[in-house]
Amino acid sequence: MTDDQTPASENIHKRSPSPACAEVAASAAEDAQEGAQGAEVETAENALPSAPDPLLAALVEKWPDIGWAFPRGERVVFLPPHLLQEVAEQLRLDGFEMCVDLAGADYLDYWDRDMGSWQGEPTRYEVVVNLVNMKTPGRIRLRVPIEEEDAVCPTLAFIWPSADPHEREVFDLYGIRFDGHPDLTRILMPDDWEGHPLRKDYGHGSIPVSFKEGNSAVGVAPPAPAPVTFKGLGSKARSVHSRPVEPQKEGS
Repeated sequence: MTDDQTPASENIHKRSPSPACAEVAASAAEDAQEGAQGAEVETAENALPSAPDPLLAALVEKWPDIGWAFPRGERVVFLPPHLLQEVAEQLRLDGFEMCVDLAGADYLDYWDRDMGSWQGEPTRYEVVVNLVNMKTPGRIRLRVPIEEEDAVCPTLAFIWPSADPHEREVFDLYGIRFDGHPDLTRILMPDDWEGHPLRKDYGHGSIPVSFKEGNSAVGVAPPAPAPVTFKGLGSKARSVHSRPVEPQKEGS
């Protein structure tokens, strides 16, 4: 083989790709680029928005399982029951030294309510805690979803003693038990009362009303009191209404 002759194998590598192969390669590159862009867009869409408030952002960074909302500039935190005491202690250290309110809520027919960035399933009950920072000043609301089958929430009475009677009221009217409460008994209803009156499925009762003899017909109002005119300390006479005086019986 002379010097000006080239092996066939080298000629194969030196050949330029055919137009069909070039089109296939370009199409594959475009598909790969579009796939990467689509993945970036999908990731951005699925990413949770960052909290607009520094306190909410700090709480979410420390406890990623909690959710948040910022309606009308109000701080709202959604958190599972097992994190309530831990988050509450941190907020107490951050200056929220006053628990102004603790209440229950029954969302029996309101399952599609707005729960901000909370990723958990909505529950029938919620415990709502309102805290105040007197130094900053500022407020924050904690909303704790409570399962219907196991309506239990950790107590906050040892962090804020003012929560003690509020938790008893929620237990009395909603039946939500507070684990660790020092004296979880009824506070409004009698101890032997059956049921919890503020539950949405609690039956509506009625109280029988007894009328005096002669006014037993429904819709018949008792006679209006007769006006009595008398003179007071001044010279002008004035008229007032008083109840009719029944005549005394003999021997009474």
